[in-house]
Amino acid sequence: MLLLLSSVTCLKPVVLIPGLCGSELAATINNAKLQWYCPKKVDNEVIWVGEKYFVPPLYNCLFQWIALHYDKETNSAKNLEGVDISTVDFGGLGGINVLDKLPLNISIIPYYGPMIEYLKKRGYDERVTLFGAPNDWRKGFHGQEEYFAKLKALVEEAHKKTGEKVVLIGHSFGGFTAHRFVNEINDDDWVTEHIDSNILISPSFGGSGYAIRATWDGMYPAGAPQIKTFGNAIRSFGGIHVHYPNF
Repeated sequence: MLLLLSSVTCLKPVVLIPGLCGSELAATINNAKLQWYCPKKVDNEVIWVGEKYFVPPLYNCLFQWIALHYDKETNSAKNLEGVDISTVDFGGLGGINVLDKLPLNISIIPYYGPMIEYLKKRGYDERVTLFGAPNDWRKGFHGQEEYFAKLKALVEEAHKKTGEKVVLIGHSFGGFTAHRFVNEINDDDWVTEHIDSNILISPSFGGSGYAIRATWDGMYPAGAPQIKTFGNAIRSFGGIHVHYPNF
């Protein structure tokens, strides 16, 4: 009887890693010098994806806020001066369950939401056996040392809470990220101790033709309206660059 109970209750913890554009981003704005209609002060507000800044002309503010800029002195990508961008609810599920937050708590673009509901119906609990690892997908893999350190700490936390090895589930760029995390970021002994399996959903190892299209004409996904500030932003994203088709 005890053996049967143990087999039912001992779920392997799951960490969900989202793909390109699949993590909510929040912004803190402090007097960024942009157009007159752009807010001068924003306090840790979700800007990707929400209804507030996806209307003209405010979408110009959004796309300029999330654009990256090359810093020659540090050889790194940085935000616009006066702009700080962060992910939402790291470790929880609030930043990856849906891709849009509309009025009345409506969403029309589900992301990990259906999978999260599926797992919860089978006994998984948020931050107990089910975790989210949203990433700043704009950066690609450049300058992501802090993210990989947080992901490692999250896996260790899940392993300690449950006594079970962790299952990573990564979609698209998230699969690419999970693969790198297991095979390049951590040593074999750590992986053997902490990782049960690595499930990759449409991993983008070979890149995508959409990345070339996005750089060429500033549209992502294909068919999106051509907006200059949007095109400038996506051309600056390392998350686009790592998806150039490769061997």
